[in-house]
Amino acid sequence: MRFQPERIFGMNIIIVGSGKVGFTLAEQLVKEEHDVTIVDTDEEALRRAGATFEDEAPPERREALTKADLFALGLTGGEGSAERRRLLLKRLDLPEHLTANGMLEALNLLFDREALEALLAET
Repeated sequence: MRFQPERIFGMNIIIVGSGKVGFTLAEQLVKEEHDVTIVDTDEEALRRAGATFEDEAPPERREALTKADLFALGLTGGEGSAERRRLLLKRLDLPEHLTANGMLEALNLLFDREALEALLAET
């Protein structure tokens, strides 16, 4: 019988490190319905990534940022929006050429609207 990786599901996977690679890998594996555990010494990085801890209640869900929010914050569709977007992505150490949907997904994982507004005010 030939090995068919697309038929493997429901694995328990441990990832060490919640940096860009670890986080991206974990996100993909969760979408594929695997149980993922991330191990990292930086508790705040884990919290920003949406991690829950065994002894705590899950964090309160916040309203997701939308494309309309990106427009209102000057990150799409207006004069100078490309430069503002490029600076933000560079500051967050994200790829320079993210689609609007990719950037929106990343920002929703990292920030709520108030935190993003505060970060943009600093720039």
